Amino acid sequence: MDKFNVNNEGWVRGEDSLSSKWRDVNKACTEFLPIFVDIAEHWRSGCNDDDIYKSVEDSYMSQYEKAFLYKEAFFFFLRDHPKWRVPKDPVGKAQEKFVNVNDVVGESQGDPVRLSQDFDEAELFGEIPMQRPMGRDRAKKAQKNRFLRTQVKNKKHCTAALITIKTNLDHTLNFNMLIDTIYLNQKQFTKKMFVKIIVFLILMGFAYRIYSPTYIQVIPPAINNDDAYSNLSPTSAVVEANFTVSGQIPVDDHSTYEGSPICDVFTGEWVRDYTSPQYTNNSCDTIEHHQNCMKNGRPDSSYLYWKWRPRDCELPRFNPKRFLDFMRNKSMAFIGDSISRNHVQSLLCILSQVERPVEVYHDEEYRSKRWFFVSHEFTLSVIWSPFLTKAKIFEDNDGHSSDAVQVHLDEPDSEWVSELGNFNYIEIAAGKWFLKTAVYYENNTIFGCHNCKKENVSEVEFYYAYRRALQTALDFITRSNHNVYALFRTTTPDHFENGEWNTRGYCNRTVPFKNGDIELRDIDTIMREIELEEFKKAVEDLNMSRKGSSLKLFDTTRLALLRPDGHPGPYRAYHPFDGKETNTYVQNDCLHWCLPGPIDSWNDLLMNILLNRQRKKKKVMNLTFKR
Repeated sequence: MDKFNVNNEGWVRGEDSLSSKWRDVNKACTEFLPIFVDIAEHWRSGCNDDDIYKSVEDSYMSQYEKAFLYKEAFFFFLRDHPKWRVPKDPVGKAQEKFVNVNDVVGESQGDPVRLSQDFDEAELFGEIPMQRPMGRDRAKKAQKNRFLRTQVKNKKHCTAALITIKTNLDHTLNFNMLIDTIYLNQKQFTKKMFVKIIVFLILMGFAYRIYSPTYIQVIPPAINNDDAYSNLSPTSAVVEANFTVSGQIPVDDHSTYEGSPICDVFTGEWVRDYTSPQYTNNSCDTIEHHQNCMKNGRPDSSYLYWKWRPRDCELPRFNPKRFLDFMRNKSMAFIGDSISRNHVQSLLCILSQVERPVEVYHDEEYRSKRWFFVSHEFTLSVIWSPFLTKAKIFEDNDGHSSDAVQVHLDEPDSEWVSELGNFNYIEIAAGKWFLKTAVYYENNTIFGCHNCKKENVSEVEFYYAYRRALQTALDFITRSNHNVYALFRTTTPDHFENGEWNTRGYCNRTVPFKNGDIELRDIDTIMREIELEEFKKAVEDLNMSRKGSSLKLFDTTRLALLRPDGHPGPYRAYHPFDGKETNTYVQNDCLHWCLPGPIDSWNDLLMNILLNRQRKKKKVMNLTFKR
């Protein structure tokens, strides 16, 4: 039992809850075993372990309508137990070696567990091996094949059960006579019930004629109590930030009157919330290594127990099932830098608790990706475009540059421009990349640079380039003939203290700031002012054009500013202090967010905006119908 003294969140459970936890593990693994054996024995040769395990998990999800949460427990402990032992290892493991269980669940103590010799060490340390994605059509075909195999298996089980029943009954009475008797008795019973129902309806008709009024009032169906959005009354409905028509910018006066449907959901505070995260590093396998703080050994977990509370309204928690239903037969893309990728991974982890997506595309550097949710026909993409305009970048994955970036400020990036017509929704953003050394082009001609120190090239401040790039990107969206619902996300401040990312800066705070404790740095203030100004111009242009697109402000700057505790810090690397002295400095990440972490709350805001748009469309349709 001590080996299972770990819950889904990755920390030690109390002794009082171990017995209940073991029953859950026991039941789930007992259900999982026959699916695993059946698929492994019939799997074609040449496939690796991950292919088989993924197929088994998908079949388990399809059959039991829930995710299998005990993969490590099953494969590292229970599969060698007599109760679950497989007679012949279907996956064909080689010799085994010992690895500590902490390497899997991110704890500081644990018993050694057995892993096969061919266990992918890159997988253990969070690096995903480069494999060709399955593709959308193959994903559909694979799901259909798994469904057919499950149907055939169920039919075999039913046939075997009937044969067994018939064999046992033949010892006492004729099987066919028994079936006939049951059928006749059921037929007589059905006739009697039918007569009773007819008589009951006739009597109800007479009663209605005597006692009821002259009209019928249809009572609306009851609302599902599990749906937090549907439970709100009209006066306390989920409300949207202060923009109404095609993304009108927030007004300066944030005050609201009682019962007002207007609320700035981006103004509020972080409050304690002891609800568990919607996923963990165990239940989501798409977390990038640098943001996998629990697996990388971060010792504290208090940063997980906060939620964003707007000042003047309620903000329900993100509902992944409702979001997927809303996005059925649609597509959405996150366009920008690594913060956009950080956000889409947060969204992906939450959605995968309802349906496991299939990765159908990635570029050579794994920066741009696309996933497909087969059951909902929903496509989710992330497109890496840190400048939003055409740019040639000479930088590795660790941020080290070999030359200045070449940025064409007047030409939008073809990486997302060529795909815009395929998307129903986009979230677009830029920011910190404009602080890097860069050479700027307009009309394919160099007109200046930022911090490049080249002869005969004028120095251009970063804020000019940032404004010009935003103008180019937003102008393309507002002038496009394709109708798209666009969210423009504001800048994300970092929390480096006593230096920057490359000058020994660090972040070691463990609680959020309160309002008034911190203000934006000058650079972030400048970028935010530029964003609001260019957003306002773009909305005005869109309204004048009378096109069908919408542009909304996704103002996460204040939310991010108040959370210095939610960054990986030194735990961007796996157990960074192992084998080192306590005062040894390691590079910190004080810009991106741990997963799970504060960025998960951005999805609450995202769903709020999208559902309010749906309510407004329905309201307009109802008013039109009444007229």
